[in-house]
Amino acid sequence: LVARADALEIPRETAEDFALVRLACLARVQDPKSYVHLRSAWDGLGIRERDLLMDHFLADGMDQRAYVLEFLPACVQNAQQNKVIGLSLLLEVLVDIICNLHPAVASSPAGEDAKIVPCNLSDLAEFVQVVKNRFIFRTCISRARLRWLGDRLTLEMTGGNWARLNEADSDTTALANTIKEISDRQRELESRLHRNEGPYKLQRVIC
Repeated sequence: LVARADALEIPRETAEDFALVRLACLARVQDPKSYVHLRSAWDGLGIRERDLLMDHFLADGMDQRAYVLEFLPACVQNAQQNKVIGLSLLLEVLVDIICNLHPAVASSPAGEDAKIVPCNLSDLAEFVQVVKNRFIFRTCISRARLRWLGDRLTLEMTGGNWARLNEADSDTTALANTIKEISDRQRELESRLHRNEGPYKLQRVIC
C-alpha cells in the first residue's frame, strides 16, 4: 500500500489515507487526477459511511473479520462508465451491502467463526453496468438477497431489481431520490454537529 501511495503521489499518513489507497487499487486508479475524482466521491459520503468503509478496507482477516468482495473492481469500473450512476452512488450502495453482510454472517453456522468471508458481487457488476435509474440503483439492496453457496456468500439482485432495469427516471422516482438525498444530508449534518465538525458549529446553527 505504501508503494502504491507513493507511486500515485497521494497521502499515506492516516487510517483513512490507507483505506483510500486500498480503494484506489480496487478502482484501478493510475494517476493523481483519477485519485482526485475518487477522493471527491469519498468526501461526498457521510461520516458514518466513511467510517464503515474505512473499517471494511482496513480489516485484516485476523483480528477483525474481513469480507472479500469479489468482482468489486468490475463494479467500480462499470459504475464509472455508467453516466447515470457514477462512483459516489456505488459507494453508497457498498455501504448498504456491508451493513447487510454482518447479520447474514452472524445468523449462519457457515460464517459465524469465519475471519475471511468471500462475497460474490458479479450480479451487481452486471446490474450497475446497465441500470438506467439512480433511485432504482440507490435502493437496489433492499430488493437483493444474500445467499450462502458453500463457504461463500453471493449477492443476488433478484427479479425485483431486474424487472426495473430499464425503468427511466420519472417525476416520482426523481422526487424519491431527492428526499433520500436530503435525509442523508440531514443525518450527516447531525453527525457533524454531534462531533462538532464541519463547516457549521452548533452555535452558528442556533443563531
